[in-house]
Amino acid sequence: MSQDFEDSKSRELDLENYLRHVRSDVMETKLKQDLERKVESIARSNAQTSTITAFAGVSLALLTALVTTNLGWASVWSNAVLVYFLGFGYISGIFLIGYAAVQQRDGRRRALQYERQAKKSLESQIELMRGEDDLQRIRAEIKSSKGKWTGSVG
Repeated sequence: MSQDFEDSKSRELDLENYLRHVRSDVMETKLKQDLERKVESIARSNAQTSTITAFAGVSLALLTALVTTNLGWASVWSNAVLVYFLGFGYISGIFLIGYAAVQQRDGRRRALQYERQAKKSLESQIELMRGEDDLQRIRAEIKSSKGKWTGSVG
C-alpha cells in the first residue's frame, strides 16, 4: 500500500515537472514570437517612412522643374530667378532622397539593436522561468518526502 502511494506521488511529481517544462517552453515560444513581431514591425515602419520621404523628394524635384519651366516660358522671369527655383527644388528633392536613405539605414540599425537587447532580456526571462521551475520542483520533492529524507544536506 505504501509502495503504491509512493509510486503515485512519484508519478504526480513527474507529471508536475513535465507540465512546468511544457509551460516554460510555451512561454519561451510566445516571448520569441513577440520579439520577432516587434522587430518586423520596426523594420516595416522604417521602410514605409523611408519610401514616403524618398517619394516626397522625387515629387518635389519634378514638380519644381515642371512649375518653374512652365512659368519660365510663360512669363518674363529672369534666368537667375528660374535657376534659383530649379536649384532649390532639385537640391531639396535630393536632400529628401538622401535623408530617406539615412532613415532606412538608421532604422535597420535600431531594429538590430532592439533585437539584441530583446534577446538578452528574453534569455534572462527564460533563465528566471527555469530557475523558478527548478525551485518549485525542489519544493514539491521536499514536500512529498517529508519525514522520509535520509540524504545528507550540502
